[in-house]
Amino acid sequence: MAEPQAAEQGEPIGHIDSIQCETVRFAYPNTAEPVLKDASLTVDAAQKVALVGESGCGKSTLAKLLFQYYPDYSGDILFNGRQVRTLDRTALYRRVGYIAQTAYLFHDTIRNNICLHEDFPDEQLAHAIAAAGLTDWVASLPDGLDTVISENGKNLSGGQRQRIGIARLALRSYDLIIADEITASLDPDTSQQVMENLIAMPCMVVAITHDVAGSFMHQFDKVYRVEHGVVRVA
Repeated sequence: MAEPQAAEQGEPIGHIDSIQCETVRFAYPNTAEPVLKDASLTVDAAQKVALVGESGCGKSTLAKLLFQYYPDYSGDILFNGRQVRTLDRTALYRRVGYIAQTAYLFHDTIRNNICLHEDFPDEQLAHAIAAAGLTDWVASLPDGLDTVISENGKNLSGGQRQRIGIARLALRSYDLIIADEITASLDPDTSQQVMENLIAMPCMVVAITHDVAGSFMHQFDKVYRVEHGVVRVA
C-alpha cells in the first residue's frame, strides 16, 4: 500500500482489546459523494468479523481507515476507546497486521519471505508455519525453508503465496489482522483452507470478502454488510 496520511507520532497504544466504529463517514478528496455514509461495527477481543458487499461498496476503504490510512473521517473509530487517528503509527503497526489480495513475495528463500530478514526462534517460526497450514508443504521440499522462490512467488500457487503471507502475520503475534479479499483469486477449496487458517488465529480478525457463499462464512462471529455506504450487521 502507499504511505498512509496520518501523523507519524501520537498517543501510545498497548494490547488492543476492542474496536468500535460509530457513524463513520468518509469521502475521498475532490469527490462529492462519500464512499462511507454511516459505518458502524464492533469487534471484541479474538472475534472474527467479516465485511461483505459488492466491489466498490467501501469495504476496503473501511479497512484502510482501521489501519490509520486516512485521518479525515467523521464519526468515531475507537481502539480501546481511543480515536485511531490519534494513536502513534509505529506503535499501532506493531499491533495491527494487514494482508492484501495477493501477498507480495521476494526472490529469496521461504524463510526470508516469512521472517523478512528478522531473527526469530525456530520454535516460533515453526508455530507460524503450522498456523498458516504450510508444515507439510515445507517438509516436502528438498531444501525446506531455504527453498528459493521466484520474484512475487511466480513459481508458487496462489494458495501457497497467501499462506506465506499469513505465516508472516502469525509470526508477529498481532492483536488485529485485516485481510483484504485474500481469497479473491483462489479456487473454492483453496479459499476454504486459507480462510480456515486465518480464522483459527488467536487474535481479532477483520476479513473483507465478496464471497458471501463461501463455506467458511459460518465460522465468523459476526458478518457485516456494506451497501450504499452503510455498514450494518448482516
